[in-house]
Parts: sequence; C-alpha cells; structure tokens
Amino acid sequence: MAGLLVFSFHQTTSEPKAVVIHHSFNMQAGPYDSMKDISLKILQSSVSTVPIIHSASQDGSFPQLLYLASLSGILKCISRYFRHSAGSFPILQQPICSIP
Repeated sequence: MAGLLVFSFHQTTSEPKAVVIHHSFNMQAGPYDSMKDISLKILQSSVSTVPIIHSASQDGSFPQLLYLASLSGILKCISRYFRHSAGSFPILQQPICSIP
C-alpha cells in the first residue's frame, strides 16, 4: 500500500516534519475531476472534504496531496469567478431563508 507524504509543523518548534500516512483513500478525486463531480462526491458521501490526489507515475505509487476540496472552498471559487456577473444568477441575490 502506498503512503501519502504530508508535511506538518511541530507545535512548539515550528520545524517541518514529514509524516507518511498509510491509508487507502476510498473517497478521492483527481486534478482533472470537475467541481460538480467533487461536490456530488462530498454531498453523497456525507464527508466534509475530499482529497485531490495526483500521482506522476503510471502505477499510482507516490501519490501527492494537491488540495483538500470542500463545499465552502468550491463555493468560494465560484463566487470569485462570477463576482462581476452576480446579477446573472438571481439565486445569489435571494435571502438564504428563501432557498429551498
């Protein structure tokens, strides 16, 4: 089983420390998956984040964690992309309590 190399920082010394996580990711996405597909994975699986993983090798060994996708991150990206044309999306102008 391949491990995922993650860097963390020690709380007291702030020195980086490499940690290898041995985990089989049942829920993951790749860098070319659409935001719609990732959003559906999050909603259908009742998870808060989905790791976006990429492996440069053909056999999938040495995966790299590129990003942890969340619904709030996806909404932030969409809002930033459409910030100048929010008027084109009436649902964005409605009070949150009126959205079904």
